[in-house]
Formats: sequence, C-alpha cells, structure tokens
Amino acid sequence: MKSQPAGESCLHPAPRTVPIRGLLLLVLFFPALLFYGKLASSTALGTALVACVAIVVCSIFDPPIRFRAQAGKVIAITVAVILAHLAVAAVFTPIDFGRAFGSLFILCLCLAGSAALADLLATVAKDDLLKVARLCMGAFWLIGLLGCLGWAQIAGGDYSKSVFPFTEPSQLGITLAPILIFACVTSAGTRRLFYICSFFAFAVVLQNVTLIVTCLIATAVCIRLRYVLVLLALLIPMLLKADLGYYLDRLDFSDQNQNLSALVFVQGWQFIGEAWARTHGLGYGFQQLGTTESNSAAGQLIYALIGFDLNVFDGGFNFSKLVSEGGLLGLLLGVIYTIKAATALVFLRRVARGRRDADVLATFSASMIAGYLLEMFIRGQGYFSPAGLLLMTSIWMRQSAKAQTLRCSDAA
Repeated sequence: MKSQPAGESCLHPAPRTVPIRGLLLLVLFFPALLFYGKLASSTALGTALVACVAIVVCSIFDPPIRFRAQAGKVIAITVAVILAHLAVAAVFTPIDFGRAFGSLFILCLCLAGSAALADLLATVAKDDLLKVARLCMGAFWLIGLLGCLGWAQIAGGDYSKSVFPFTEPSQLGITLAPILIFACVTSAGTRRLFYICSFFAFAVVLQNVTLIVTCLIATAVCIRLRYVLVLLALLIPMLLKADLGYYLDRLDFSDQNQNLSALVFVQGWQFIGEAWARTHGLGYGFQQLGTTESNSAAGQLIYALIGFDLNVFDGGFNFSKLVSEGGLLGLLLGVIYTIKAATALVFLRRVARGRRDADVLATFSASMIAGYLLEMFIRGQGYFSPAGLLLMTSIWMRQSAKAQTLRCSDAA
C-alpha cells in the first residue's frame, strides 16, 4: 500500500483539484480592489463576496471534511449573543439597528464562507499549499515594487500614497502579514532573508510604519541571530538615507504631536475609555462605534487640523473597536485572541528553528492568527477584511486538523 503524502486528508481525497490558488488570491486582493476602485466604502463588501465565492466553490467540489455542518450552530449562537448585547446596550446609548443588522448579515456570510474555505484548504496537499503561498508572495512582491517605482498607481486625490490595489501602504502591510509569516516559516534561510529584506526595503521607500512592523514580526519569528546581523548590515545604509523624523513623528504619542497617524492611534485608546464611561463597561453594541458623537481630545485635534473626522467607525485599530463596542465581552475576546496569538508566535518560532515538526495546515493556521496582530493593535480595517476572513478560517482549520488527527489515530 502506498503511503499517503503529508498534509492530505486521511479520509477521502477530493474528487477534483480545488482551485485554491485563485481562491486565496481572491481573498487577499479582491476586497482591496473594490475599495480602490471606489465601488465600496470599505473592504466589507469585497470580503462578503469572497465568502460567497468560497461557499459556492465548496458546494461544487464537496470536500470530505465537513465543518460547514457546524457553521449553522456557530452562526446561531453568535447572532443570539450579539442581539442580546445590542438590547442591553440600547439602555445606555441609541442603536442604529439598520447598520447593526446589515453588518450582522455580512458576519454570517463570513462565518459560513470561512468554514467553507477551511474545508477546502484541508483537502490541499502540503506541496500545493506551499506553492500557493509562494505565488501570493510573488504577487505581493510585484505590488510592492510597482508601488516603490510609482507605476500603475493613482496619483493625487484620495490615493496620493496608493500601492495598487491597496489605497495606502498600511493596507498592504496588514494584508501581507499572515502570508509573509507563513512563507518565511516554511522557507529556507536564503529565501526568508530575501522576503524580509525586500519588504523592509519597500517599507523604507514607501515610508510606512505598519509595513515595517510586519517585517519585524516575521523577523522575530523566523530569523536566527546571525541572520539578523546580516539583515542589519543590509538595511542600515537604507535607514541612514531615510527620513527618520517621519517615523519618529508616528511614534510620538504626546499631546504636542500633530501627526495624524499618531493622533488616530491615541484616539482609538480614548474611544475605549469614552465608551466604558458612557455605558458602564457594556460597550456601544455591534458596529455602533462612530454612530454617536465623540468628545475625545485626539479626535477634536484631528478635526481642528483637517476639518473632518478620521477612523471614527473602525477605531483606528480593531482592539479599540472590539472593546468600545463589546465592553467587557469585547475585552475578554481581545485577551483570548492575544493569548492565542502569543502561543501561535511561540509555535511558529519553534517550527522555523526546526525544533518542532508541524503539519503545514497547522503552520498556516498559526500564521493567520499571528498575522492578525497588525489589524488588532496597529492599523485596523474593521471586522470584515481579508486578514479577518483568514483569521476566521484559521479557527476552523485548527478544529479540522484536530479532528483529522483523531480520525487518523482511530483508523490506525
């Protein structure tokens, strides 16, 4: 009897080859493309459409690991909790139920779509998943290069610093993060160094702190000390030529600083305090941040500087949105995620150093969890984004991997 390739299901092979390359490229770039083309006001619409595509593809290819069956139960519980919380929050603050119900529909689509995507990924062989990751990295590398050269970009107007198909380099950084981490962990030292050096260089040229943080996380996970020294030797000349004042302004969170990026970050933390004071720690309710007037000091300074508000609906980063809207429940979810992300980083570090053998599916899942740190604490796009959909998918994948291991053990 022939041995089964690592990473494939121990149950039954998929009857046809799943088009995972096109599907993952769609997840990563389609929401941003709609937003870039001003066909949507955020990445939510594109993410919901991608979730629908995943559901359709899953119904066509019918993968053997059926965690879609559990999606209905999870969706029902999630909807019940959110509606109950909205009802309680309505006692303390006005609720925009139209906005809440519209977003709740998108959330249901994303939960179902992520379960379908997890089922599809669970049928993909190890080598195929690695090839898909390298293809995505090639696409990101080309996007970064074109952005640095200023080619195929929209100049002026709202997108003066666009990196097609992303409206700004920060969007590139937060979408890249999970894929960069996975690609670095599963690659050899030379390829890792190329990935990290390339995107560090892009970050310096594009002058973007979020992209730099993305590279730092990948470096911390993957790179040995001797390679860090090589990396510094390559990057120090670029850093010396860079405008360091630009980065220092974004790291100055004092009251005297008038940098908009720093003010948006401070505003996010002030939103949390304001929401807790108004609702006694219960939060505004699902998708209600920005629907009521804010008196945050940073927000008032932003308005005085540019004449309009910034990031009042997404909070600047998702931890701000989650805790402002969810109160104690949101804080609990944020703490649970942070613990899981820290565990994922330790796991990925051990895999990258060769101290632990790991299934590619488990490594991919851990990378998606760790990569979401950027959206959670640095620069968010709201709940519905490519990284958010991949985070949901990773949760299903971890359950899929556990179930597959148990069934393989029973079969043995």
